[in-house]
Amino acid sequence: LLFDSSTSHLLRASDERPASIKGQARSLTAIQAAFVDHALSGPLHWMGLLDISSEEDRLLAFRVNFSAAPVLDIPLGPEATARRGNGGEEELDAEYKVIVQPNFQIFALGPVPADILARLEMFADRIKADRSAMEYLLSRQTVYRGQQDGVLVQEIVAFLEQNSSVPLPQNVLCTLREWGQRHERIVFHRSVSLLQAITPDLLEELWDDAALQMHFQRRLTPTVALIRGGRWAAIQEALLKRQMLPASSQDGDPCVGRVQATEDGELRPVHPGPDLLLEACLRRLAVEREGGFYVTEAAVTGALAGGMTVAEYLDRLAALLGGPVPPGLEAQIKAWGHYYGKASLREATLLEVKDAATAEELLADPELAAHLTRFAADPRGRTLLVRTDDIEALRSLLQDRGVELT
Repeated sequence: LLFDSSTSHLLRASDERPASIKGQARSLTAIQAAFVDHALSGPLHWMGLLDISSEEDRLLAFRVNFSAAPVLDIPLGPEATARRGNGGEEELDAEYKVIVQPNFQIFALGPVPADILARLEMFADRIKADRSAMEYLLSRQTVYRGQQDGVLVQEIVAFLEQNSSVPLPQNVLCTLREWGQRHERIVFHRSVSLLQAITPDLLEELWDDAALQMHFQRRLTPTVALIRGGRWAAIQEALLKRQMLPASSQDGDPCVGRVQATEDGELRPVHPGPDLLLEACLRRLAVEREGGFYVTEAAVTGALAGGMTVAEYLDRLAALLGGPVPPGLEAQIKAWGHYYGKASLREATLLEVKDAATAEELLADPELAAHLTRFAADPRGRTLLVRTDDIEALRSLLQDRGVELT
């Protein structure tokens, strides 16, 4: 097939058309030609579907190869039909090879089907592409990228073993499994549904129930199981059929108004029974002992060490209670958290003179000013504050100035 990307050969405007229409037709033709040019010489060629001939970035000719025929649903010609086996199926698969090297390089040789190349792109980096061979490189980062897109390591191994013309090197196989274990050591599951039973025996009973088992994905603890995605309503209905009414929480803050507090700091759930989310909220504010949660000095100190202020602590506790904190408990929490800060307690002596002018004169005296300060609480200005340690020295100075002290 020959292709000319010059616009004049794709669409010719009639001479009777206005000049503006001719210009629009030429612009549209140019856009169409550029799109077709890039589609043929770009993705279709990179995927190994087309063989092309070009000169100075200009596409001259292209050919649909044998591997592209079934992908593009193009009928095979006589030559390709003659290459079919006795069973009537095409022997195109035998024309390509996928080879995994011990250095983690992957070679795709020959007319590799597009679906196989697309799969390789998901977990390996393409480092070379030409008509006869595609070269990829496996790395920990590329495998992790594939995992993020939903391709598990065991699926990668199975894909390579199925399509490789030789067995996978043992070092590649072991390393892939090791990468998978490392990546899966810590996994974040968002927006999941959990079922928590009050005892391990109850969860065991539910797990063995055929009507419920299809909704479980796996156990997380002896009393907690992970529910499969989208099965929240179904498992609730199944529990109701067993005459079991589950306590559920989905929207909003699941801990608000769920606790009662005593003056001695014990936090009691309003409704008995297991509750993972409520327990997590309580552990931020209280310590667990003897099967219950208690507000203690250690709990308050730990919360403050984690960056919480006393005011924030009281606000969170009030949210759990759905109302004010008991006064006695609030006072104790403020004491443990040193809410009021530091203070200084001292004895003081006041000197009261006949008027404000006299007080000003005494403060102006250099010797007396070293022992006196204004007492701001006296609106008349007649009272001065005396430093306790300076009383005897001040008494002597005042007597020298003829002041009679009473």
